[in-house]
Amino acid sequence: MKRFRCAASLALAVVTVLALAGPVAAGEQVPFKGGYEGEDIGTPLAPPFVSAEVTATGRAAHLGNFTFIQVATVDTTTRIGTGVFQFTAANGDTVYGTVVGQAAFTPPNVLTILETATIEGGTGRFAGATGSFSIARFKNSVTGETICSFEGTISSPGS
Repeated sequence: MKRFRCAASLALAVVTVLALAGPVAAGEQVPFKGGYEGEDIGTPLAPPFVSAEVTATGRAAHLGNFTFIQVATVDTTTRIGTGVFQFTAANGDTVYGTVVGQAAFTPPNVLTILETATIEGGTGRFAGATGSFSIARFKNSVTGETICSFEGTISSPGS
């Protein structure tokens, strides 16, 4: 009887610890939301492709102030692009991943670009991060100026 009571107490203690640890477990997805402003410069490649490089600054939940770079290859016949991105927080921590998107042209000079990004990792407090977010971006096709907002989720196993 004493042995059963001891085993039952141990099982109850383990269940309690696991239940309390659940809400703060590594990998929990949290909201990731923000925006940036910057420049989107296209460089011709072999037709019909261009390389689009976005450099920007912005602010996001769980990241704070950041710099951003994205490099994508865009097929100008379909306006579909794929590439990679990296956020760098003010302290040097990074979040990086892949992006795919499609642009729609509105005369005289506005591209509306809708993108889906997949977070594949990071450094510092974002080491091993995962998640995804949607991007709605506008680009002036004459000046290259771009502005966006994004929203999704991110995990931060390193925090």
